[in-house]
Amino acid sequence: MKTLYSWIGHADLKSYYNNEQAFQYRNRIQRIIGQEKVLSESSTLGPIETAIHHSEYARIVLLWSYSDTILLSAYQKFLGANCHAITVRVNNPIDYAEIYDIVDNLLQSEDSSSDNERVMLLSSGTPVMTAIWLLLGKTKYPASFLQVYNGKVIPTDLPFDIRVDVIHKLLTNNDKNINGISDDMLMDNSGFQSIVGESQAIQMAVTRGKMVALHDVNVLLTGESGTGKEMFARAIHLAGHRHNKQFIAVNCGAFSEQLLASELFGYKKGAFTGANADKAGLFKQADGGTLFLDEIGECSLEMQKTLLRVLQPPAEKPFTYREFMPIGGTETIHADVRIIAATNKDLLSISNAGQFRLDLYYRLATTAICLPSLRERGKDVVLLAERLLDRINKELGKRPEYITKHLSIDAINAIEKNKWPGNVRELLNVITQGAVMALGDTIHPEDLGLHMDEKMNEVAVEEENDNGNSTEEELNLDLAVCNLKKRLIHKAIEESGKSKSIAYKLLGMKSYQRLDSMMKSLGMKMEFDE
Repeated sequence: MKTLYSWIGHADLKSYYNNEQAFQYRNRIQRIIGQEKVLSESSTLGPIETAIHHSEYARIVLLWSYSDTILLSAYQKFLGANCHAITVRVNNPIDYAEIYDIVDNLLQSEDSSSDNERVMLLSSGTPVMTAIWLLLGKTKYPASFLQVYNGKVIPTDLPFDIRVDVIHKLLTNNDKNINGISDDMLMDNSGFQSIVGESQAIQMAVTRGKMVALHDVNVLLTGESGTGKEMFARAIHLAGHRHNKQFIAVNCGAFSEQLLASELFGYKKGAFTGANADKAGLFKQADGGTLFLDEIGECSLEMQKTLLRVLQPPAEKPFTYREFMPIGGTETIHADVRIIAATNKDLLSISNAGQFRLDLYYRLATTAICLPSLRERGKDVVLLAERLLDRINKELGKRPEYITKHLSIDAINAIEKNKWPGNVRELLNVITQGAVMALGDTIHPEDLGLHMDEKMNEVAVEEENDNGNSTEEELNLDLAVCNLKKRLIHKAIEESGKSKSIAYKLLGMKSYQRLDSMMKSLGMKMEFDE
């Protein structure tokens, strides 16, 4: 059912004045809006009439703030049988609190069922009345909005979300005197403080993430490798009401089909060789919390079939109700688990090739959020670089010989110009390299390795992606340092002509024994010519 809501304003009464049906009521209209405002013989329809002519409404609900009930009855009849007018007392038409209470009480008494589609007309009434429609239509009583301009109806919306971008900031500033804000709107979105960036691309993703955090629906995160999908999933978890429960991440591409099944659903003692005791799977471990299924596109078709069944709750059960059977078990068990999945693949495309179940895609993508690449984020790359460098300084600064580093202007320029095919993962490795290789307290482009030719840079990123597809690891500082050491040792050995006595010096080490020890700790085995 589609319902139009509006105040009856001066523009509506002026239009009615010029209609033949209002001839006997013209004096009444003049007393309300003034004689000089109704002398025009313009035939332009008022905002309410224009909206009604533009679309059909099952109901039209109007607010009337004047004392003339005879005029109201005539105007109501003029508009049609499905028009319902409500007389309200307004002492001050620009009093926000008074207008808020009037509209809130009206909408609270209205049908709140899901099939009641609210449409709010913003063009009638005072600016304060318009503001209250927007506030309530974007928070407590979701609605769409219309404006009328030059006789045309224009669908209207705000370029931001009041619940996410306004109310949370007001509450952070201790302004808690806003009436009617529901508990969901008060949800702390602190999980997203870790997401750095001011670009429109990342802010759009964050806004969607904050909104979906309020509800227990499945979320599918997409985007290139290295865009921080696990960090974003954690932010959604921390911003929701499950924030004090478990967040468990699993890389679906890191296990065979059988191992992944035992990881997710657990097993009973004796189910297979080595199953010496019962083990709870990740679904059970995440009971009450969130399970992050990373690289979901790597699952076999058989595992996809199993997940499809587990992710479909029985009738009349909550969205997050999961039923499954441990390997070797004879009875089903259940858990309350919110699902966030992630992939760098185009699941719709590979589903056309028979590699991914379309029904599983739609079950996972109740809400889909695409995380932008660094190439789409403009100057965010510098903000990220500085945030990562702060982390690296803090971590490496635990050793007394480390000097806290900062980026030079040239380094910042080089970072801005780089293409970053490896996204945040690549950026972390490059900044870590700069912190390790800079001799003083300033990081220069050559310390970052950004003086390398583009081909070498892309090969290094490709190797990193091959060695670490799991977004669980993409912001792991220890792993980034290890990968960096391996690449530098490889490069030194190649440039030394596979001479150990030269390679250790190129690396700034005091002896070849130090090089041997480091290679052993990194699991590296290389042949030297001498």
